[in-house]
Amino acid sequence: MRLRMMGLVLLAGAAVPWSEALAEDASFSFSTDAFRSAFNRQAARDRTDQIADCVLVHRVSGCTFRMKAFKKMAAGEALAAAKVGGEMPDEQFDIVDGNEGRAIGIDFYGNSSTPMRRAHYIGQFKSLLRVLKPGISRGVVERIIDDLGLRLPPKRDGDALAVTAGFADMSCRQGEGAYINCNISPRSK
Repeated sequence: MRLRMMGLVLLAGAAVPWSEALAEDASFSFSTDAFRSAFNRQAARDRTDQIADCVLVHRVSGCTFRMKAFKKMAAGEALAAAKVGGEMPDEQFDIVDGNEGRAIGIDFYGNSSTPMRRAHYIGQFKSLLRVLKPGISRGVVERIIDDLGLRLPPKRDGDALAVTAGFADMSCRQGEGAYINCNISPRSK
């Protein structure tokens, strides 16, 4: 079962809505539509999967992924996943919109039940970092991924690992059932 914490941030062990956790002036410089366009351009360059569709519900846009790159990477797993309509199952961006139409947070949910799913999630995460910080070096991307423990096998009730970069605060939690959930918020000004 997929863990869903739409629009929530983990602070001091408690779930707090984005609207309460972030000041309204702490936002990324893009709207959901602009993010989707930028991510799809970056995903094409990175040869990973693009966003298929975003559905807005109560200031949160749930964005699913096409499975084109995953089909090339893991044909057998993609065949089983194709039964859910050709979109990547158990992997989604939830983009939380602030009052001014700009994103105030991104939750990235995924599944690391197999090495190929974990590799796909990491590839998508790399594209996400390149959208949030154009020109970010490969070394910094790899260090963030390592510091967030994204290459480690999931642990039962794993603790969240956090990273603060110049452009965003990030925390990721992995747990039983092989779920991964990363929360990305803009740095407060």
